[in-house]
Order: sequence, then C-alpha cells, then structure tokens
Amino acid sequence: MLSEKHKTHIHHVFYQLCKERSWSIGLPTTFRWEYLPIEYTHVQSRLYFDGNQPVIEIHPLAFFHRYLVKGLIHHELCHYMLGVEKGHGEEFRAYEEEWQFYYFFKERTLQFGRMLSRNQHKFIYTCLHCQQTIIENRPIRGAVCRSCCEKHAKGNYDDRFILHIGGVTHNET
Repeated sequence: MLSEKHKTHIHHVFYQLCKERSWSIGLPTTFRWEYLPIEYTHVQSRLYFDGNQPVIEIHPLAFFHRYLVKGLIHHELCHYMLGVEKGHGEEFRAYEEEWQFYYFFKERTLQFGRMLSRNQHKFIYTCLHCQQTIIENRPIRGAVCRSCCEKHAKGNYDDRFILHIGGVTHNET
C-alpha cells in the first residue's frame, strides 16, 4: 500500500498531467495505485486491470528521484488512453512523445534504469508512527520500530509499528 505522502504526490501529478494533456479520464481515485516489488530491476511502472479497475504500480525507489514519478505516471496513462493491448508500438510512441516533457522524462528513466540494473541501493525503513528512519543494506521483512515498541508496547513486538520500506540510492547516474 502506498504511503500517504506518495499517494498525495500521485494525485497532484495526476491533475497536472490531465491539465497538460487536456485529458478527462476521471479522478486519481479511479485508479488503484501500488508499489511494484522493490526487487524489480527491469520494470519501473506498469498498468494492468483488476476486473474493471485500472491498477498502476510504480517502483518504490522512483519516489526518491525528482521528476521521475510524473513521467512514469504519464507513460502508464498513455497506455490507459490508447489501450494496454497497443503495447509500445509506433502509435503509442507517437502519442507519448506529444507530451512537452517527454524527452526530459526519457532521460530520467534511462538514468533510473541504469541505477536499478547496477542494483546500487540501500533500503530505507520509516516508522509511520514516529517518522524515525533506519537504513539497511538489504531488505528485511517484518521489522518494527524498536523505539515505538519500547515506548508504547512495554518493549514487546507490536505490529502497529511495522516499518515502511522504501529505498535510497548510492549513485543516481
């Protein structure tokens, strides 16, 4: 599930894109927004349908790269507008390139793709309760905020304080 900060950012970007492209495709809540699995190194975002609801997944590390998320959302909304069955063919590329910021975004996505393929990132965990962050070299499952467990659960494990995973890169190029 997306953090509230990322969800708010996506909604803001969604409205910007609809204005820039003169799209009338509903509200951002028409879509379900999720994170791609953090292990993905070749996919930055994707669109699929769960029944009739469109679902857009975005790589969680993309949120640490300014401007990248807007381009990824634009890319997936182009798929939505044309139909996912069109793939990345000539019609899709021409439609996507009509956006005034396309080439700026393309540069960012290539840099991000290189970073993912090198897999040079650390993982940042954030407690959504106290906002404390912990940086680790590898993903850990079921980690909780020790400080919040000590303060609010008498030092016992408490799943109310499970750490939210994201990522931060060593090198963005």
